Amino acid sequence: MTSDQIWVSANCHRELIRTIYRALIDGKDINAGMTQLKSNIPCLFGIDFEKKGLVFRSTDEGFVVIFVEEKGVDFVLVHCTNIQVT
Repeated sequence: MTSDQIWVSANCHRELIRTIYRALIDGKDINAGMTQLKSNIPCLFGIDFEKKGLVFRSTDEGFVVIFVEEKGVDFVLVHCTNIQVT
């Protein structure tokens, strides 16, 4: 998937991504959510635990991270490209 395709797909699954994010924040199990997300977006690579972001491997821009930013009950997804994985 390209970076743009990952972005579009992430927005289609935004509630699932937020659920995984909340579980990370609360220290809960994320395995079921990650499995479900990987079945929908197969290029899911893993988690950036420090920044609480989902890491994807795109075919055009390398690693891509999707972050959740919450403001009260509202939230937005943030798309960052060309991420270095260490």
